Parts: sequence; C-alpha cells; structure tokens
Amino acid sequence: MPSYQVLEDVVIVRTSAATTGWTNGGIPAAVTAALTNARPLFVQEGLYNNLNGILIDSPIEIYAVPNTVTLRMEDGAPFIFHAYNSEKISLSGLIFDGANRNFSPAQFRPALVRVSRDNNTNTFVEIENCRFTNVTGDSETASSNSALYLYRSGGIVSGCQFQNCNQGVFSERADRLAIRNNSVIGGYNAIAVWGLIPSLQTDPTTFDGTVVEGNNINNISVAPDDPNKGPTGNAISFFCANGVIAANNVIRDCEYSAVRASRCDSVVITGNNCFDCRETALYYERPDAPAGSLGVFGATISNNIVEDCGNGIVMTNFDTGTGRCTCVGNVVRRPRVRTGEEPAAGGVGIGAEADTVISSNVVEDAELYGIFVGTKTIYQNLLVTNNLVANYPESDVTTPVGIAVRDNNAQGYQLVVGNMVQMKSSPGADYGLVAMGVNPVTFEYFIVMNGAVPKAVTNANFPKVTSGLNSLHT
Repeated sequence: MPSYQVLEDVVIVRTSAATTGWTNGGIPAAVTAALTNARPLFVQEGLYNNLNGILIDSPIEIYAVPNTVTLRMEDGAPFIFHAYNSEKISLSGLIFDGANRNFSPAQFRPALVRVSRDNNTNTFVEIENCRFTNVTGDSETASSNSALYLYRSGGIVSGCQFQNCNQGVFSERADRLAIRNNSVIGGYNAIAVWGLIPSLQTDPTTFDGTVVEGNNINNISVAPDDPNKGPTGNAISFFCANGVIAANNVIRDCEYSAVRASRCDSVVITGNNCFDCRETALYYERPDAPAGSLGVFGATISNNIVEDCGNGIVMTNFDTGTGRCTCVGNVVRRPRVRTGEEPAAGGVGIGAEADTVISSNVVEDAELYGIFVGTKTIYQNLLVTNNLVANYPESDVTTPVGIAVRDNNAQGYQLVVGNMVQMKSSPGADYGLVAMGVNPVTFEYFIVMNGAVPKAVTNANFPKVTSGLNSLHT
C-alpha cells in the first residue's frame, strides 16, 4: 500500500505503507494533496501500477529522480494524468508505461498524459526528461493512441524519450509550443501538430507557431488502420497549423515522410537530416481544398540533407491554393521508385508545381527526374537556378532526365538559368534539360521530341520558358 506525506514545501509519495507522519494512499491521493496544498509532488522510486483517470484542475509540478519511477496505466483507463483547465503542469523525470494495455474506447484522443482547456486560453506545459513507452493498445482507431496529447498548450516538451508508442506527441491548436531534443523510436507518427480543423482549411487569422527542433526520430511505419496513405508513417506531421518550424531534426527509416506539411501557412523546414524515407521525404501540400476555401501560402525548405528516399522534396497541389515556396540549399541523394505502388511513385529529386524558387540545390542519382517543375495542371512563376543535378558513372541507376520543365500553356512562365547537369553517356547530355507534355487521356508525362532527340528547351521553341547558361554534359 503506497503512502504520502505533506511537508511544508512539498508532498512526497512512496510505494511503502504508512508509518508515523504518513497517510496511506497512492498517486491519486498524493496528487489531490499536492493540488489542495499548492505544493509540488515528489515521487519516490518504485513502480506505481494500475493508474487510471487522474484529473488535475489547477497548477502542479510532479517530479522524480530520472529513471527511478514508473507510472503504469491500468487496462481500460482513459489516461494516467489529464490536466484539464489547469494553467500550468510540470512533469520531470517520470516514466509513463502504457504496458500495451487498452485505452477506454469512450476516450476521445486517448493518451497516457493529456492536457486540455475548453476556453480560449492555453495551458503552459513543462514536460522534461520523461520517458513514455508501450502505447499500442486498442481503441476505435489504434493509430490515434498517443503518449502525450496537448490541446491549447504552450511551453516546452524537451529531453523526453518515446519508445513503442503509436503516436509520440500529438498537439492541437497550440500557441508557441516547443518540442525539442526528444528521442522517438517506433510508432505510426512521431510528432503531429494540428491547427484549427473544423472545415479542413487553414484560417490565416490563427497562429500556432510550434517549433519542432533537434529531435531524433527512427523507425516510423504506416498504421494498419490508415487507408489513406499519408496521415500515418511520418516523423513530423503538420496539419492546418500556421507559422510552424521543423529544424535540425535527425530522421531515419520512415515509411512516408520525414516532414509533411498539409494545409499550413508560413512553414519553415530547415537543417534536417533525413535518411531512408520511402515516400516523399519533405512534403508541402494542400490536398482536396473545398470550394471557396482559403489558400495556403508560404514555405521555406532549406539546407536539408535527404538520402535514400522515394521522392526528395515535393511542393504540390498548387491548383487548390498552395504556393509561394522557396527550395534552397538542399542536398538530395538517391531518390528511387517505390516498388509495389500503384501507380509507381518516387524517383524524383525535387518537384514543384508553381510559384516556387528552386535554387542552389544538389540532386544526385535520381531514378526518374533530378528536378521536375510544372507538374499537374497549374504551372507558373517557376525559377530553377544554380542547381547541380548529377548522375555519376559509378551509380547503380541511370537518370533518364536531369531537369524537366513543362511545355507551353496559358498559366505562366518558367525560368531555367545557370544550372549544371551531368548525365551518363546514355541517354546523354541532350536529356539534361527537357520539356514535358502530358497525355490528356492517360495523364502520363512524355518528353517533347524533335525526331530522335529531345526538342531543345529554348525560348524560340517554348515561348514561356526562358533558359540560359546551363551546362549540360556527360
């Protein structure tokens, strides 16, 4: 039987039974005592088992010596802790163990630790040096089971470990939250940041401002209950969240994307190291925009390294209101076609539809296209300058096309200047820069030819494409 003691400046809880000055009662009773007396709670070493539904309604600090305390969830519980309408919660040095047990099916957004408010203010969170583990139990949608769920929260989540959790951190409608220097191993989504969702459109008057920085993320897979191919399988996922940043993260072995931003305004993706992301490593999009919905504008994707991916960097769905991107200073190596996909996907180093600057990037050994601009139906205001696209002789693949632009249409202009493209001797330098058409029936792309060779990309041949000072060689 655990017990607790109320001292002048702290409440202490332990696993052993009460002695003189102590009161029998475990974590729930100790939390109540800490809240009642407005004192921090220190948890002594040991395993505290079968914890269920502990509500916290005012500011609290709960801490332990790191790696000495395990708080284990009871089977069928909705959560271990839920800070509801509390101004502040601080957790430090604790191990939260889901024990692969089932959450209550009645709980919306189940998680080991939940923080939420039902008004227009935010909870300040400090969650540091904690470990979350074994969050895989059943619910109506198992992939939504999270280690940590934050709703209307600001503050910091730092130095934590998330291992074998279906979802590590899930934040909704945050205000300047920082998720820094954490480790995530395994799961269906490592870090998910969602903004204002009701109509599935971004409201430019709302601001999220979450910074996801310096995290180490590994081994993220697609959930069995995800039929849409994209909501899960991502290391960092932004959805309808404005002003967010993903910076300086190390990400490896993801089934889909290292960073995926969907329906987000003013996004910065910079300085990330991304290895073995098997769909598109860095992805900025707005899919399925409703009629009359608000546009999504503004992304900077810079100084990232992407190795061994399906596609490297893609900025897409501009026909539904996405645009104004810069893609600068990135290194993309070995993008490959994914086998088993219908239709075949991957093999593109950098792809963009419209209103994008692609400059000073390096793309190496792409299986389909080094850089492809003007994809889909909208292609306008595309600048491709000072990039290096190389297919080296020792590579195990042959890049068919170095840089691909689109043939003429009424949408707008493309500028391709100052790039260097190295091709293998076959297909040859003529394929370093080509114009692409699209079959109106099958929607498949084809190279615009002039007899046996690609038609030269000149302003005379393609009046809306300006090219010059490009070095195409083998």
